[in-house]
Amino acid sequence: GLGAAYLLQFSNVGCRFGGYSVLKQLLGVKPGESAGGMLQSMALGAASGTLAAVVSNPFFLLKSRFQAMGSEAVRHQHSHSSLGTAFLDIGRQQGLTGYYRGLSAFVPRVATATSVQLSTYDSSKEIILRSTGARDGIPVHFAASLLSGVAVTLAMQPFDIVSVRLMNQPLNADGRGALYSGPLDCATKSLQAEGMQGLYKGTVANYARFGPYCILTFLFLEQLRLAWDRYFAERVET
Repeated sequence: GLGAAYLLQFSNVGCRFGGYSVLKQLLGVKPGESAGGMLQSMALGAASGTLAAVVSNPFFLLKSRFQAMGSEAVRHQHSHSSLGTAFLDIGRQQGLTGYYRGLSAFVPRVATATSVQLSTYDSSKEIILRSTGARDGIPVHFAASLLSGVAVTLAMQPFDIVSVRLMNQPLNADGRGALYSGPLDCATKSLQAEGMQGLYKGTVANYARFGPYCILTFLFLEQLRLAWDRYFAERVET
C-alpha cells in the first residue's frame, strides 16, 4: 500500500493545507497568522478538509485494501496484483461510484481532522507567542504542532475505524455493504459489540504515526513559508 499512501498524502495534504491558506488569504489573513478566532479557523479547516476528502478518497480506498491484504484480523479482503490493476478493477466492476465507497465516513473524518489540526496549531501558536513573549521560531512551532498532533489524533480515531471498516466490508449482489449500511450503522454496531474502546483501538499507535508526522509537517511548512517570504522580499528590494 506504499504507492497508494504516497498518492493519498500528496492529494490529501496538498488540498488541506493549500485550501486552508487560500481561504485565509481570501479573508485578508496574512500567511502564518491565525484566522481571527478558533471557530473561524475550524470552519476554514473543515471546508478545506471536505475538498481534500473528495479528491483523495480513491487513494484512501486503495491504501486500505492493500494494507488489509494478508491480515487474518480483517473479515473481508480484496485481492489485487498491483496498484494500477486495483484502480482499473474498481472502475470496471463498480464504475465511478466505486472509487467513492466510504466517502460518507471519509468526509467527516478529514473535515474534522483538518478543522482540529489547523485551528489547534494556529491557536496554540498564537497563545504561546502571546503568553511567553517568545520569538516566532522553531521551538514555538514544535510546541504548537505537538499539541495539534494530540488533539487531531483523538478527534479522528473513531472516524478512522469507521472508514476502514466501511471500505473493507463485502458487497451484496445489489452493490450495497453486507455488514454496515453507513457510517452511523457501523459506529453503532461497533459500540454495541466493543464499547467505546472499540472506536479508539490503536490510538497510541496512531499517535506514534501521526504525532511525528504532524510535527515535521508544520516545521517544514513554517520554514518553507519563511524562505518563500524572504525570496520575494529580496526580489522586491532589487
